[in-house]
Amino acid sequence: MSTTERAQTLYIQGRTEFESNREAGLQLLTESASLGNVEAAYLLHSIFFMIDPYRTDETFLARGMEYLKQAVDAEYPDAMAQCSLYLANGMFDVPQDLQRSFKLAQAAATKGSSMGHVIMASFYRNGSVVPRNSEKMIAHLEIAAANGDPLAACCLGDVYAEGMEGVPVDDQRALPYYFYAAQEGYASAQAGYVRLLLKRPECTKKDAAVCVDILENLAAEGNDRAMVALGLECVAGRHVAKDLERAEVLFLQAEEIGNKQATVELGRLAVE
Repeated sequence: MSTTERAQTLYIQGRTEFESNREAGLQLLTESASLGNVEAAYLLHSIFFMIDPYRTDETFLARGMEYLKQAVDAEYPDAMAQCSLYLANGMFDVPQDLQRSFKLAQAAATKGSSMGHVIMASFYRNGSVVPRNSEKMIAHLEIAAANGDPLAACCLGDVYAEGMEGVPVDDQRALPYYFYAAQEGYASAQAGYVRLLLKRPECTKKDAAVCVDILENLAAEGNDRAMVALGLECVAGRHVAKDLERAEVLFLQAEEIGNKQATVELGRLAVE
């Protein structure tokens, strides 16, 4: 058995073993990474950054970053995309570097990383490194969504539901993207999907009641988009009783989380 084959075998064994025996699985994955398996290195990074108790231990976090670097140096697409994300936001003591972040995301996308395409889309939307370009933004999101990425689908739902420069509002195009991401468990997509259903003239009282219940549950769980959608229903009085005071409370809660639309809606309430 070659070194590459042994490393792959250890990776498969370690990934399986980790589910029942973390320490044994960790040892196998560590050995696999030491033999050059980049999948093991990237998985170790994910373990140390996302799974307790490892992610609360500075030593493990430092090891996680070393494994990420190993995978990036080997040009593993998802690792390059993950590193791009850290560089874009200055996360985990990684100094912000938008230029390097863009280059890594571009390389990751070229190699087929859906995450890389999503990050590239954000660059074209924000215009921080390259000029804003809605066509390129949508193209990257569509590639990622076609590959089954629910985040990209949710983002496309947002683009068509909210509109932006060069992209008119199109609820019919937004719905299937939201639906897919909602089915995959994305709370924001669930909120977006039911909000669009409530806007439809053919929405029955029975369907509206179900949609409102979903928004109530999502809002109670802290989803800011559900808070805004529910607040708008309280303002309009379409499917719930008109209640401007509750709408204000919901908008304030969403604003505290960072929802910009909530700030706009609070301004409108103040004028009324």
